[in-house]
Amino acid sequence: MIKINFNGHVPAKNQAVIRNAASYFMQELLPTRKANNTFLQVRFLKMTPDFNGFCQIHEDEENDYNPKMFTIDMNGKLSIEDMIETLAHEMVHMRQFRNKELAYREKHTNFNGTAYSINMPYKKQPWEKEAYKLEKTLSKKFFKECV
Repeated sequence: MIKINFNGHVPAKNQAVIRNAASYFMQELLPTRKANNTFLQVRFLKMTPDFNGFCQIHEDEENDYNPKMFTIDMNGKLSIEDMIETLAHEMVHMRQFRNKELAYREKHTNFNGTAYSINMPYKKQPWEKEAYKLEKTLSKKFFKECV
C-alpha cells in the first residue's frame, strides 16, 4: 500500500504522476508478494535546497530487523523530473531495507553483510552508489513507459 501526503504546494497534475511513479517503482523493485505487503508513506516537506529526500523505516514499525513500513520525506520544491528521480532513489533504499540489504545501527551501517563506518563519506557509501545508479535507470524507464 502506498500513502502519499502532499504537504505544501504540489500541483494536482504532478500529484498524479508521483502516485503513478511510486506504484511503478514499487513493482519494479520488489516481487509482487513483497510489494503488496509493504506500506510506504511519502511526504513532501520544506527542506533546505541541497537536500532532496530521505528514506527511513516508518516510526510505527515494530520490527527494525524485518521492516515492512517506510517513510520517504521529499523536498516539495523540486521540479517534477527531480521529484521522480529522487523518489526512485529513495525507493531503492526502501528496497534495500525491505530485503535486509541495508540496516543502520548505532555504530555502523550494514550493507549486504558488510559493516561500514558511520563516518564513511556519503559518495563512497555503496548503498548510495547503487541508489544513484538505479535512480537514473528507473526514472528514465518510467518517463518512457508511463508519461
